[in-house]
Amino acid sequence: MSTQETKLKAIADAIREKEGSTALISAKDFPARILALETGGLPEGIRTISAEPNVTSRGDVSGGGMASDGTRIMVRAAAKSGYKFANWTEKGSSVSTEADYAFDVTKDRDLTAVFNVKPASRLPAGYTEVEYIMTDNLCAIDTKFYGNLNTTRIVMIVKELSYTGFSDGEVLFSGRGYVSPNYYFSNVWLHSATQIGWREASTTFQTKTIDYKEKDFLIDYNCPAKTLTLGDSTATLKTANYSLSNISLHIGCFSTIDTTRSARFALKSFKVYTGTSIQRDFVPCINPSGIVGVYDLTGKTFYQNSKSGVLTAGPAV
Repeated sequence: MSTQETKLKAIADAIREKEGSTALISAKDFPARILALETGGLPEGIRTISAEPNVTSRGDVSGGGMASDGTRIMVRAAAKSGYKFANWTEKGSSVSTEADYAFDVTKDRDLTAVFNVKPASRLPAGYTEVEYIMTDNLCAIDTKFYGNLNTTRIVMIVKELSYTGFSDGEVLFSGRGYVSPNYYFSNVWLHSATQIGWREASTTFQTKTIDYKEKDFLIDYNCPAKTLTLGDSTATLKTANYSLSNISLHIGCFSTIDTTRSARFALKSFKVYTGTSIQRDFVPCINPSGIVGVYDLTGKTFYQNSKSGVLTAGPAV
């Protein structure tokens, strides 16, 4: 008999002793019969796990109940229409932002799933905003934005979801623009398991060591300031030809070259500025026809993939 079974049997014996009964206890009656025990009536090492929503009309929770020390359990939160799960709290402090919260039992727990009112969508009717978009192969979204290398700034949030056996240049995961295939505006890609590489227009390929795996990280390509920020590290842009202009901006250019190597990068946000003025604010989404792409809040236009890969959407916001 397992430790868990032994402790559950001990609970059942405690119930029968209190009630003066020897009858078997059905599974459906077990929780109520446990609650009927007096304080201190549970065997040592048996814990009570309580899980409730902050407002019952906003969401449902499942899991919890009685469990023995060392058991790994999970509580789940599911928001109702018009609401969004925020986090699990205990005694007023956040303990997890995952709707499915798993933990090892070591003590009694009193958990509350916090559901907030879902904000009104910033997209037109019929569009679904998603946390990110990602691809299985070469994808590109041509925004038709013609920037100027003297004034344009690109700010992205991306996330690496998986990585297998890549080396120099195998994955292109940033936006890019070009006047010919060899003239890149913002070309940033995976160089190795610990390095990001980039090319400024037609200049020499450069790299920087950065811990990017399975994290959200910032790419801020600031042409006016001649800086490139990757995560919390900033490099100085060198000899890019800043006299170039009218460069069509492509975003979401992710590619895999060798089928024995694979990586998935998620695009979470993409903004384009001229000076301090925002020109494009791209939101990952699914349009009313079910096509995955980005919607520009500034230009009020939807853009989709034009290459051979397949864009897929992350969870709805």
